[in-house]
Amino acid sequence: MGVHVRRATREDYANLLPIAYETQEKHAKALPHIFQKGTAGLPEEYFLGLLASDSKVMYVAKFEQSIVGYVILGLSEVAHMDILVPRNVAFISDIAVMKSHQGKGAGYALFQQCTEWAKSKGADSLDLMVWEFNREAIAFYERQGMGSMHRTMSLGLK
Repeated sequence: MGVHVRRATREDYANLLPIAYETQEKHAKALPHIFQKGTAGLPEEYFLGLLASDSKVMYVAKFEQSIVGYVILGLSEVAHMDILVPRNVAFISDIAVMKSHQGKGAGYALFQQCTEWAKSKGADSLDLMVWEFNREAIAFYERQGMGSMHRTMSLGLK
């Protein structure tokens, strides 16, 4: 039995928390000056807002009977400025797969769902932001055909 992707429902919330928590802890370990430890990073109010949103969507990946990953994405119009070409961009704000299920097709299935959703909405591109420490994720996105467009750099002052 393979991975099945479907829209998230209210009943999924408790099953998503361990995935969000694991992802948050990975980020907090790598960047403790940016990410808080001990939180799932998926407040229930935010989750319920996603389910009701017209501009954002959340999908879950199920393997057998367990939710093993999720993705949150939305559609936005790039600001119309003289220097930028007007574009509609689908943006993945969060994608996570349990470490125990990485490399088993869940991330691929979620990414494919994002691509299909973005195309159905008339998006010109599918974008995301990834932290530099997350080399596995960068390699995954590159395997999906994504490339880097810009880099945010930082200088700590404290």
